[in-house]
This record gives sequence, structure tokens and C-alpha cells, in this order.
Amino acid sequence: MYHKEVAEPCVVPFGSDHPDHVFRNTIDTAFTRAVRYSTTLSQFEEEIRQVKLMFLYNGNPPRHVDRRLTKLF
Repeated sequence: MYHKEVAEPCVVPFGSDHPDHVFRNTIDTAFTRAVRYSTTLSQFEEEIRQVKLMFLYNGNPPRHVDRRLTKLF
């Protein structure tokens, strides 16, 4: 998947005052994009790794991210 070089891994911070569905939808959308735009399994695995790191960087608990990934697949 193509990513701009200047793009930063920034999404809605987990500690912000948003409803729970916003966090779920953000994670689901990122994983869905990884499925749609990855043409090989190795690309998909790399994109999932990048998405997980992005959400961890923004304060999401690892368990929350893994749970959303499990529910989608």
C-alpha cells in the first residue's frame, strides 16, 4: 500500500472524549483498507503490523486493537 512519506501515524487519541463507536470504527476502517488494498499476503501482514503500531502509538490498548482484528476476521 502506498503511504506518503510526510504522513504521520496519527488517528483519534484513545484518551480523547469521543464515543466508543468512533474508536471501533477507526480501527475497523484501517483494517478493512489493509484487506482491500493489499495484493499479496506479505503486503497484508506488513500493513496490519503498521496499523497496529499506529494505534499503539496513539494510546490504544493492545487488547482493544487485537479484539477488533479478531472480530473482523
